[in-house]
Amino acid sequence: MVALGALPLVVALVGAGTANADPGTPDPVTQPEQRTAADPLAALFAGQPAQIALPELPAPLRELTGGAAPVAVPFAAPVDAPLYRALPDQGYLAPAGAPHGPIPVEAVAPIAPPEGKIRIGDIIVDAPGFLAPDQVFAINDGAAQAEAQLATFYDSVGMERSRSDKMAAQTLSSAAIGATVATNLSMPLTSASVMVGAGAGLLAGVPFLPIGLLIGPILGGAIGGAVIAVPAAALGGAIGAAVGAGIGYGTPGYGEPAPA
Repeated sequence: MVALGALPLVVALVGAGTANADPGTPDPVTQPEQRTAADPLAALFAGQPAQIALPELPAPLRELTGGAAPVAVPFAAPVDAPLYRALPDQGYLAPAGAPHGPIPVEAVAPIAPPEGKIRIGDIIVDAPGFLAPDQVFAINDGAAQAEAQLATFYDSVGMERSRSDKMAAQTLSSAAIGATVATNLSMPLTSASVMVGAGAGLLAGVPFLPIGLLIGPILGGAIGGAVIAVPAAALGGAIGAAVGAGIGYGTPGYGEPAPA
């Protein structure tokens, strides 16, 4: 899977709060947290209280505090979900203008993926069932954030937004494809490097018998494989990104912009 091997998984942790009130007094008015409809975490926070009401203090504590009434503390989610935007209009692509040096521009918001999909630039595939929802979110969020940073850069060098979106998506997906292809092509050399590394690790582990005979080959093989696979993936990703950016820039403009 090109999409699954392109980006690391990041765990998204989400917390929730509860509300309690004195039975003899009306419940405090609470408001649900406001989140955008395109936010993938909005459903997880639906109906959560905006504040937590403290129960009435017991008599001994009321005496110590001088009879002060309990106060409401603000509710804050431990993870603040980023704001997303919908997929851009695919029916319009602005003509490619002449680029210039980077200038300060407003940051581009990441694009929300389609429901039940994994999206890495132009690559959109069904989310496999063996991935948990938070893992799918982590893949999509990492890809969307990287794409948004690319689009912001392309905005800063003079590209119109539709062109920036096109170039960013093409750059990211081509980088993922390039890294995967390069990794696969390097597998024969990587396998040989793993064997050499495992042999070297075995020899290095002899002084640390008996555990050295187990740990040495494992560490040696891992290092030997990484020596080939990591540079190959990096080189393939860089070549793919350059090709993708060129394709995105060179695609002729089409369509008419949507009315404001």
